[in-house]
Amino acid sequence: MLPFTKMLLLFVIAMVPLGLGCQANSEARDEPGAPSDDHDHLHEHSHDTPAHRPRDFGAAAAAVRKLHNFVIEELDEGHADHAHEAIDHLIDIARWLPEIAADSDLPESQWNAVNADAQALGRSYASLERSIHQHSASIARQPLAGLEAIIQRLEKLAESGDWNKPYR
Repeated sequence: MLPFTKMLLLFVIAMVPLGLGCQANSEARDEPGAPSDDHDHLHEHSHDTPAHRPRDFGAAAAAVRKLHNFVIEELDEGHADHAHEAIDHLIDIARWLPEIAADSDLPESQWNAVNADAQALGRSYASLERSIHQHSASIARQPLAGLEAIIQRLEKLAESGDWNKPYR
């Protein structure tokens, strides 16, 4: 089984008990006289958040690194078709990065840098995705050329301060 598939399977298995717990809680609230507090209300809305959305800036930087390395490994092994989901997640994270960075209270100058880097990440992974979808004989890795420096900047920024406040 592929490493990413194993990781995804473990994640799904881990989430099943959480989903059952949420169902039990919502059924309990439906009973007459059952308490209904703001925590339960907020908990309901958190289900709208995709599971792969990082909770904070540090988690976002780590997710980008992990998924990027997986994509590179799959491309190196000639399995570009196995990288679709990871690339889709990277595109999503790149789209969310400015909001996650804003919620972490980064100084404006650093947020501007993260915003520019997030746009570059999104463009590069989208370009790679198009190349894979077009079933190019040789998947162009050119869009990935400058990404290592961007990912290192994100990791360094995540390690440099207390920017890891949850985005919610």
